Amino acid sequence: MALSTGVTMGVLGAAEGAMRLTGLPDPGLYEGDRALVWWLRPHLDRTLTDPATGQAFAVHTSAEGFRGDSPPASGPWTLAVGCSTTFGWAVAQDDAWPAVLAKRLGEPVINGGTPGWSTAQGVRGLPVMLDRVAHNPPARVVLAFGVRDHQAAARPDSAARPTPWLLQTRWALLLGRAGSGGARAAAPGAGVPRVGAAEFGQNIAALVDLVARSGATPSVMVFPQPGSWPPDGYAEAARDHAGTAWLELPAFPRSDFFADDPIHLTPDGHAHFAEEVHSALFGAASHDRVDVREGVVGRSGPPEGQGDARDHE
Repeated sequence: MALSTGVTMGVLGAAEGAMRLTGLPDPGLYEGDRALVWWLRPHLDRTLTDPATGQAFAVHTSAEGFRGDSPPASGPWTLAVGCSTTFGWAVAQDDAWPAVLAKRLGEPVINGGTPGWSTAQGVRGLPVMLDRVAHNPPARVVLAFGVRDHQAAARPDSAARPTPWLLQTRWALLLGRAGSGGARAAAPGAGVPRVGAAEFGQNIAALVDLVARSGATPSVMVFPQPGSWPPDGYAEAARDHAGTAWLELPAFPRSDFFADDPIHLTPDGHAHFAEEVHSALFGAASHDRVDVREGVVGRSGPPEGQGDARDHE
């Protein structure tokens, strides 16, 4: 009996190894445990289509699993961390706000946005990101969270448990038994926030401390969404725990977001967001401004008032 079990496990293990070597079945965009924390797979090169908008967009990832290029081998650079709103869902890599901000700064801004991340995944996953770039760590880390934290789910992210090993195998993928990971969506009007306001503040404090201990300068914001946003308690909790790292952003108009996908910014919305982040970081008054959408150089004053101020994987 023991011999039979050993042979069976050996055959399954060999088949698992063969499937991994051949890349079958397709493991998707992510590596890690999709119940706890996940990262984009390195060396991705594929085209996705957003089911909400029908927009097709290319996804290329670096050796470290960042969207776009690897960080520079030397010199200063910024790491942007958040969910698909930072990743740039449904827009080209060069249109996502980290790339636009890089043009504004004149130095690399690396896109560490990971679709589906709340601050719970940020706390678990950012140390791995920083370890991957330990040879030349970022000078600044911009943290943009809130959208997935407030998302309604069947259970909070803090209640997630590791996915059993067997359900992480290629066999599970082949049989269609592996879950999609992350928080399970709740029925409309039901569920609990993936991360409540109080825990959101605590996670922000942990992220700020982690970034500071790495030697980088942290900056924190609640990512904008249209309508009545942010929800009660979230901005206050983030502001209280971020301290001097807090960035105050204006409300963003509904027109900055896709009509059929109100969570995600359009290319123009990303350009607007990058401009506001730059202004929050360095001040807007009395500086030459380059409009990266039109290539027009002008004088920038204080940001004008905006209209009303919502991740998809």
